[in-house]
Amino acid sequence: EALLRDSGYSDRRRRLKATRLLQPLSDWDRAVNDAARQSQAPMSPPDGIVRRVQDNNGKFCGWLHWDGSREIWMPSDQANTLLVAEFGDQMQQARAAAIKSPWTTVDEPFRQRELEGRRWNVSTAQHIDPIAGDWGEWLRVAGVVARGLDESVAADEWCKANGVATGAEYLITWTAFMFQAPAKRVPWLMLYSHTQGMGKSTWIEAVKNLLLTGGSVCINRAMTNERFNGELIGKIFGYAEEENLAAARTQFLARMKMMVTNDTLTFEDKGIRAYDGPNLLHVMQCANDPRFLVIEDVDTRICAWEMLPIPPADRRDKAAIMSDLADQAPAFMHHLLTCNLPASGDGRLAMPAVVTDLKRSQGSANRDDCSPPC
Repeated sequence: EALLRDSGYSDRRRRLKATRLLQPLSDWDRAVNDAARQSQAPMSPPDGIVRRVQDNNGKFCGWLHWDGSREIWMPSDQANTLLVAEFGDQMQQARAAAIKSPWTTVDEPFRQRELEGRRWNVSTAQHIDPIAGDWGEWLRVAGVVARGLDESVAADEWCKANGVATGAEYLITWTAFMFQAPAKRVPWLMLYSHTQGMGKSTWIEAVKNLLLTGGSVCINRAMTNERFNGELIGKIFGYAEEENLAAARTQFLARMKMMVTNDTLTFEDKGIRAYDGPNLLHVMQCANDPRFLVIEDVDTRICAWEMLPIPPADRRDKAAIMSDLADQAPAFMHHLLTCNLPASGDGRLAMPAVVTDLKRSQGSANRDDCSPPC
């Protein structure tokens, strides 16, 4: 302060500038700041607080908080709040470190979430440990659930050529694709029965609760919401139960077609910007009314059948059935992971959507006037 009051200060400063011993004040400040930054150790990415996530094309997806078990996506302002709370006046450096070292999304079922190369595995899909053994109860239940497919499967040329002889084998093959080759596209399955208590949701419950320990999702919101479908990210098994997804016919058809045949889907939710990722979904729907599913007359994506009455010899208490399925789940998982899958499909899907009487009548009704089948 005394120096600034010194009348000779300005003259001395001008002489120093003339000899290049003194930079202009603004340049001097920048030089000092640069030197200070260079003297500091580089800040590590704040992975324990937030991570900047991008897709494999470098497109920003969102900010992610991950504590080893909990995954929270958030917009930039919330990420900034966390960074300020943790780093204070070094928030900008921490944010810059996260931007310089982003995580890139991949979707690889049955692997850990954090992969080498700063790859963030969005897949939550995990399955139980496989153990070779008897899985006869699973075969019996598949036979009960898919008996309405028996005649159609027996008449289908692809099924004949690939040794798929019954509805049960068709359903088990469809399930095996989900675990062995989730990226391959398979038909949308739909079964219905007007009668309650038939057990049409048994296969859905068994797969999501006894075989998978993550990676299943109810698709009702994603099929009806105008914009968001974030719950589908990282999932391999989608299901719908007793929901009239056909209430919005045009929207349903568009989204169903994408889910069945597209290799990628566009995902978006609160805190997650829209981005394209792998489509690994395999969808099964059950309902009390076939009108809950719209089938176009020329459809090749949907396999729809009616669940036939259960023979007296196969009627059992549901709790006992689920208990037996749970006991044999490791053995069935072993079969699903080791069975030979058909090498080729129908040209678009890994296995065809076999044509049933229900599909013919529903397709014809929708072609004529969207009325229910007779």
